Amino acid sequence: MLWTLLKRDLDWIYKTLSGAAPLYISDLLNYHTSQRILRSSSQHLLAIAKARLKTYGERTRTKI
Repeated sequence: MLWTLLKRDLDWIYKTLSGAAPLYISDLLNYHTSQRILRSSSQHLLAIAKARLKTYGERTRTKI
C-alpha cells in the first residue's frame, strides 16, 4: 500500500516538472531559486508553494 502511494506521488511530481500536469498542480511545485550563489544551487531543489489560507484571526476580523 505504501509503495503504491509513493509511486503515485512520484508520478505526479514527474508530470508536474515535465509540464504534463494540469496548471493548478504545476503552480504548486517549482524549482527553488536562491538570491545568493550557494553550493546547493546545482542540486535542482524543489520549492513548494505555500497555501493561501486565512488564519482564524483573519476570519474573525472580516466585515460581513
